[in-house]
Amino acid sequence: MTYAEAARALNGARILVVEDDFLISTEIDSILAGAGAMVVGPCRTLAQAERLIEANHISAAILDFRLGHDTTLPVAAQLHRHGIPFVFFTGQMNTRQIESACPGAKVITKPFQSRTIVAALADVLH
Repeated sequence: MTYAEAARALNGARILVVEDDFLISTEIDSILAGAGAMVVGPCRTLAQAERLIEANHISAAILDFRLGHDTTLPVAAQLHRHGIPFVFFTGQMNTRQIESACPGAKVITKPFQSRTIVAALADVLH
């Protein structure tokens, strides 16, 4: 899928962003807005993410695997219960914990490129 095709797939989608680093969340916000998506969040805590899932119509989500000392696995479980697709992204090179908890989940490693995020979210949406 080309970047243009992936961006068309995100046009109008409501994407939950769960990231506790301000600069990274700002970059992701910019990437998603450039692809025509509407950003929900960004969320910097698990509680904030869980509230936004319940209060908003969300098309998909991108989750930093680690928020401080916590993982976003509870958020992933809530998204799964609601049938909302998601993508993890992480700076950890070992992704076994993600793979064992969420088999088949898409995982993007940091550093990332714009097209990687757009393509991964477009893929889980379709």
